[in-house]
Amino acid sequence: MRPGDPKYRDLDGNKVINANDRVILGKSLPDFYYGFNSSISFKGLVLDIFFEGSSGAKMLNSSLVDAYYPVDYRRNKLAVPYLNRWTPTNPTNDYPSFLPNDVQGQRQVTNKTVENASYLRLQAIRLSYKVPVPQNRYISGASVFVNGQNLYTFTKYSGTDPAANALGDNILRIDYNTYPLTRTFTAGLNLQF
Repeated sequence: MRPGDPKYRDLDGNKVINANDRVILGKSLPDFYYGFNSSISFKGLVLDIFFEGSSGAKMLNSSLVDAYYPVDYRRNKLAVPYLNRWTPTNPTNDYPSFLPNDVQGQRQVTNKTVENASYLRLQAIRLSYKVPVPQNRYISGASVFVNGQNLYTFTKYSGTDPAANALGDNILRIDYNTYPLTRTFTAGLNLQF
């Protein structure tokens, strides 16, 4: 073992790091999902808010695996592990060095690459206003609205989306360079005839 190599704990005390020293780091499915919404009205204004989230899941952040244990130096890297990795002038214990063709190329799953994927997301906000319309035979009602989707996610997960499921599996969730959710804003006019 060299300076900058990851260090593993000898859990069974036999002075050999092997499969007997592995532990379960968590489960990929949450303990529970939750959501709640609220609607507030005042005169002609209506504000609708929707939150959703999950709690208790852990997820393998494959981008971190590639950053901590690079197999190919030409691949994109996460900036923080890459720029703050162990070097003789930066003897940190947070990120390993990049040493080719050995332990670094094994792409280990560790407690550094499996992260807490619990989150609370402000999923949607809608603000609408019912426009007073004079009685006529063509328009019976009108309202204007503004919507926002995927506005903010509260989480300790360092990847782009703690609800990601790159494999589409209903048992195993892995974040493998998932694209972030698109934040969208829309506005419109609703006419009733």
